[in-house]
Amino acid sequence: MRILYVGNSGGLENTARFYLFPPRLINGFIRNGHQVQVFNDKDVARLSNPFRSSRLGLAKTNALLLNHCREYMPELVILAHCQFIENETVSEIRKICPHVKVIHLNVDPLSDRENCARIQNRVGSVDGIFITTAGQALQPFSNTFTFAAFIPNLVDLSIDTGKAFETKEFTTDLFFAAGAMREDDHRKDLVLKLLQKTSGLSIDIYGAGINDRKIFGMAYINKLASAKMGLVINKTEDYYLYASDRMSQYMANGLLVFAHTKPRYTDLFHADEFISYETVDDLIEKVNYYHTHDEERITIAKKGYEKIHEIFHNQLVADYVIDTVFHRKTRSYPWPSEQYKGGYT
Repeated sequence: MRILYVGNSGGLENTARFYLFPPRLINGFIRNGHQVQVFNDKDVARLSNPFRSSRLGLAKTNALLLNHCREYMPELVILAHCQFIENETVSEIRKICPHVKVIHLNVDPLSDRENCARIQNRVGSVDGIFITTAGQALQPFSNTFTFAAFIPNLVDLSIDTGKAFETKEFTTDLFFAAGAMREDDHRKDLVLKLLQKTSGLSIDIYGAGINDRKIFGMAYINKLASAKMGLVINKTEDYYLYASDRMSQYMANGLLVFAHTKPRYTDLFHADEFISYETVDDLIEKVNYYHTHDEERITIAKKGYEKIHEIFHNQLVADYVIDTVFHRKTRSYPWPSEQYKGGYT
């Protein structure tokens, strides 16, 4: 199948972020035998005018995408966020490629109103919307034309090369990296309390409202491979199975992962594959415990590593996207695969 991936993958500035969601999904499609072309709308918009203005490059970007479709004749177009591509352009793509399917991919939390508005804008224009949240929260992002479905944060053996549970010399005991946070971000308070109430641990924090440190590229992957444990704190814990991609990255590189109980990851992972916590005090107690119980830590981290590489590997997720969009039933999947459409599952 010819697939056109439209979004912020590759391009001029993304080498250091080679471990994010887009390359993983693209790799999965290619390994399954599909042909994938990438159209980086942000780069095209900036470079299509002498002022390097994305907004000034909007019209030309949409026109260039249509020309790509005329030459490539894709059978599946994936709009991954890509705010510069207009719905009118999607309609024109359908005229150029009458049998094409067009989907929207969104990996941000539904607690963000602006993000929800961006997703809602695609309802009725695309055939389907894939979101890294599961359950009834997807229903508003569907109608009689557009379905909504869950997609997990996938893993990739060619990217997730670490096996922290095998490491003998660690650079850190507990690792957490996040971008800049607002003053009212609940994660900052949690991290501060964790730092105050854990003793004898080497805790490596990047960002998280604590400092302005950043880490990208292989430095990030190498850091994961040499960390005992990883902390997963999402911007919101209120949505079923929502997790930032750091959860998959940490588990897939062999760290013992701590995650909140509210998203109900226990529906996918057993208690001996990751550590769930309910309160900050509960988290602190468990972090301190597994810091001093290496055999238990290694056993759980290894089982989590094996499980996530089994159920979230990128070729399986790529097959799931194709099956869902083209209404095939080649297998059952280990995550919720309901399609919400027109208010019905």
